[in-house]
Amino acid sequence: MDTRVLQTQEWLNDNYGQHVNFPSVTPDGMTGQSTFRALIWALQYESHIASPDGIFGNATINALKKYYPTLQASPDPNSALPQNIVYILQGSLWCKGISPGGFTGVFGQNTANAIGRFQTDAGISADYIVRPYVWQGIMNTDSYSFSPTNDIYDTYRHEVQKGLNKYYGEQIGLIAPNGIWERKSQTNLIKAAQLEWNTAADGKWGDDTISKAPTISKNTSGYTNSKRILQWALTINGFYPGIADGIWGTATYNALYNFQDFLCLGADGICGKQTWASLMTSIGWS
Repeated sequence: MDTRVLQTQEWLNDNYGQHVNFPSVTPDGMTGQSTFRALIWALQYESHIASPDGIFGNATINALKKYYPTLQASPDPNSALPQNIVYILQGSLWCKGISPGGFTGVFGQNTANAIGRFQTDAGISADYIVRPYVWQGIMNTDSYSFSPTNDIYDTYRHEVQKGLNKYYGEQIGLIAPNGIWERKSQTNLIKAAQLEWNTAADGKWGDDTISKAPTISKNTSGYTNSKRILQWALTINGFYPGIADGIWGTATYNALYNFQDFLCLGADGICGKQTWASLMTSIGWS
């Protein structure tokens, strides 16, 4: 049992339990989906959402953008930042396994350091400021910590996930960079490509996305971001091309050629629509 998680659960029940639709929490000191649902419900209530549901979706993102677009440390305990919002943040951090130093309702340096730690683990800039997409990344049971294993591709996948967070997290949401390639990671990889190719970022690989996929090769100028996405996709498919820097060097050419040869795509080292489709749809997830 975690005493800070228990404190968070009891605080939630004491402060919001009188509301008919509040999803009361069993005060057992154990982090789980039910505790995060209650925390999200409380955040929605404090963000003036008329019918809180405990699900962190676009309505919550939009409300936070309106009322709390940025949260950061203040040396003044009497600052205008609502105390309950800080309690929700600190409780969420405790439930995420990250210590903000206490459960005080004051956004001080310890809480800021906890935010910085989460941001570093996620692969985004550690500016110690809580923005809506950072809230969303914190308020779930996904583990953002990573420890290297005997499988080097766990580390490679971890780096891809951090890269997706760094370049696209604010637009499409964060993913847990735990080295496990799951459905959400795959969806965000497709969304990143869709953003670059100016099509609807729905995470579904369909005809419209295929039609916008560029043909690129070692002789193609520009397209740095698309080349980086290509390097990520090669990595996830087990053909590591080296550091994903968006620069098409010999390692990227060889990795792409080997991938095409493995799938009998007519290996030529050119990434056209058929190769893009194979790269982006042949990836499994656990």
